Amino acid sequence: TNDHTTFLACITADGSYLKPLVVVKRKTIEARVFRAPIFDKIYICENESGFITSSIFDDWLSQILIPYIVEKRKQHNYHGPAVLILDGCSCHYTPALYRLCSEHSIKIFFLPPHSSNQTQPLDLVVFHLHKDKIRQFIKLDSEDSMLCEKLKLLYSAFQSIATLQNIQASFEAAGAVYESSATLYPI
Repeated sequence: TNDHTTFLACITADGSYLKPLVVVKRKTIEARVFRAPIFDKIYICENESGFITSSIFDDWLSQILIPYIVEKRKQHNYHGPAVLILDGCSCHYTPALYRLCSEHSIKIFFLPPHSSNQTQPLDLVVFHLHKDKIRQFIKLDSEDSMLCEKLKLLYSAFQSIATLQNIQASFEAAGAVYESSATLYPI
């Protein structure tokens, strides 16, 4: 259809996930969407194309990713580096990404272009299953008054797929393991 919605998910190797970014194809978002119960579970932005932009990505980084990493480090009393794996989407290559990651000791690993379906751990299981599930949904036109319903369906599909078992299977399919020993630590 003419509709496009971007769903950006960030999932950690321990099986947790951050508030997903959803970019809807709209010029504006009605106030009722911000009052909907789904609003506190997603980070929603609008764009006339429905695609993510560098500025939208930078906002998500500063509002969601960085605070999450800061909080996780406090919880675990950890002060070492974190690793962020990104696909090669052009909107990811921003000065803000490099600055924020440098300031917060986050090492960036970009996957080779056009290879994320084979090398991106989450594409191998979780995102593949999520895309299959949302293809089953009734297509909702971007001008439809059912935006809240569409957002609920997208998030519910993600929740049902982003299980600890599927997340572990994703990382294991990419060659990462969860076993720990005296000399090896889980990812």
